[in-house]
Amino acid sequence: MHRIISIFLAFMIFYSVAYADDNICFSQATGSKIVVELQQCRITDQQVVILQKENDELVKQIGYLEKIIALQKEELQVSNETIGTMANIVQTEGKACKEATTPSVGKEVKTGLLFTLAGILIGIIIH
Repeated sequence: MHRIISIFLAFMIFYSVAYADDNICFSQATGSKIVVELQQCRITDQQVVILQKENDELVKQIGYLEKIIALQKEELQVSNETIGTMANIVQTEGKACKEATTPSVGKEVKTGLLFTLAGILIGIIIH
């Protein structure tokens, strides 16, 4: 909007100078108003350029943050899988420890029969 106003005012100034007599002048108030509006347009244009650059930087930062979020999600998924695997290992080790510390009745009977048979065979051989 400011650009349009500044272009219009510039056009009016140059047009009036090109096709007017040398005696055409603006009043002090009108001239100062034109100068102020042109300066405001320049300042506004500079601010727009600065804001566009800042916006570009923010867009880049958003892209970086989205990549970081994706990597953190992947890391979380791997951590959850690792926790699941460790839980399975702990359960398996727990079962193995229970089996190792509490001998089953079948094992006791087999061991007893084996030693009994070995004793009978030794007795037969010696006798």
